[in-house]
Amino acid sequence: MRAVEPVSEVMTADTIFDVASLTKVVATSVAFLRVAEHANLDLHKPVSDIWPEFSSHGKDGITPIDLMTHHSGLPARVPLVETWSGYTRAMELITEIKPALRGAYQYSDVNFLVLGDLVRRLSGLSLDDYCRAFVFSPLGLTDTMFGISDRDRLTRTAPTQLHPLPTPRGRVHDGIAARTGGVAGHAGLFSTADDLATFCRWVLQSDRQATNCILGRRMSTLMLNYRTHGTRTRGLGWDIGALNGMSSIPALGPRTLGHTGFTGTSLWIGLDLGVYVIVLANRLHPQGQGEVTALRHGIWDFVISTSTPAR
Repeated sequence: MRAVEPVSEVMTADTIFDVASLTKVVATSVAFLRVAEHANLDLHKPVSDIWPEFSSHGKDGITPIDLMTHHSGLPARVPLVETWSGYTRAMELITEIKPALRGAYQYSDVNFLVLGDLVRRLSGLSLDDYCRAFVFSPLGLTDTMFGISDRDRLTRTAPTQLHPLPTPRGRVHDGIAARTGGVAGHAGLFSTADDLATFCRWVLQSDRQATNCILGRRMSTLMLNYRTHGTRTRGLGWDIGALNGMSSIPALGPRTLGHTGFTGTSLWIGLDLGVYVIVLANRLHPQGQGEVTALRHGIWDFVISTSTPAR
């Protein structure tokens, strides 16, 4: 079912979902790599070279690589120390943050809020405008966007939380992204299974032919092959699924890229098998809770059992 309250709606193949943290890999990571490539940016140089105010409170050595791999030491969320709203205020609060675990792995939405703002600073376009022009449009993604407003798409959009406080259909569930106006580097994207399948096919194609419609050889190679080592193996935005014990799919091989989303979404790509697995669920509807782990694993197991290595 797409919805159970206030009336029942049957799920359809073209349902649009709030994909939550899939925003990080489908939108922000790709957009940042593209704009960095065109700016000839060294990903190991400090973020403060682009955003001087960011350097305050011990953040002067943090690099884009640190942000993309969640090794910046920045906290998971923007502090909710006051009632605030607006994109500009969110960025001001980020400049006031102190890193806590410099160099150690800590998954952080703040990292991708910063990356989204770097896209804006380097390109002169907001993250949503940049993604629309240089990522979604070239790939032919017709239902992938930040926020849903037109009537046709709203009728196809899966609602998220209704109780105790409702999230309006088509508006991001994530509270920080909602405060920034629905466009943020860590969350806010809506998409469909078909569009995400197109994105996954682009990733697989990029593994076989590095230069493509979005990225050149250098950044395409980095996107697919960069790895950290330590307590949690990460790529540039990606979780390296087969090499950790959290949400791995070992049978897809050691070259597995993936990510999950809080709303009940997940996307994994086995580069060696040439296989992608997309699971979209609105687990937060209607009570703000729900569990999809067993569903994800059942689908993964089925796909793996019917897959053979790509040729």
